[in-house]
Amino acid sequence: MIISGKIPIALFDILGFRSLIVATDPSKYSDILENLRIISKGASPIEYFVDMMFFSDTIVLYGKGKENVLEVALVAVAASNLLGIAARRKIPIRGALSFGDMHINTAKNYIAGAPLVKAYDLEKQQEWMGAVVDREHEKLFESSVAKGPASNCLVSYPAPMKTGPREKWLCVGWTFRLESRNDLAVVFKESEQDHDIYRKYKNTLEFYDVIGREKSTV
Repeated sequence: MIISGKIPIALFDILGFRSLIVATDPSKYSDILENLRIISKGASPIEYFVDMMFFSDTIVLYGKGKENVLEVALVAVAASNLLGIAARRKIPIRGALSFGDMHINTAKNYIAGAPLVKAYDLEKQQEWMGAVVDREHEKLFESSVAKGPASNCLVSYPAPMKTGPREKWLCVGWTFRLESRNDLAVVFKESEQDHDIYRKYKNTLEFYDVIGREKSTV
């Protein structure tokens, strides 16, 4: 199937994947990737509107070109689901959401467009397990979930970035999908000796403490 048009997307990568490849048995990261592939397929709340592609440790959730507000909201919900499920499976991931002209060929596993580049660049700038919406499309995503059952899948928060001051971003809300704060310690346990990953862990704990665990109905 070929999909072209203005489409919402969410891109995610595994934190510390490069170090994992170098330091561990290949069968271990192969298992992690297969695990992530399985949970990614279960992240979409309504498959009619949202699908996914997988490239090594990168996952892209995308709308199917229905070009309506519901599709934008459901990509945000799918991103929230994915972060929550990945955390429960002890897989730290980080991502970004965007929107715009995309071209997708599902038969050839091909996807291209400016939103993908924006999401990729923005994902790399962050210092936590989480995801933000690109500045240009914050209002679109925010209005798509406003006052609805998915409203806490997007929250305003000063996301930690690798450079520059802390500024408020529209972020994916997902910590309400965890049982407790201790779930995050389990996610990052194997990276305790990696100072870079530990810093991301501390920033993620701070997000949990500020945002809390208000329940969602989606």
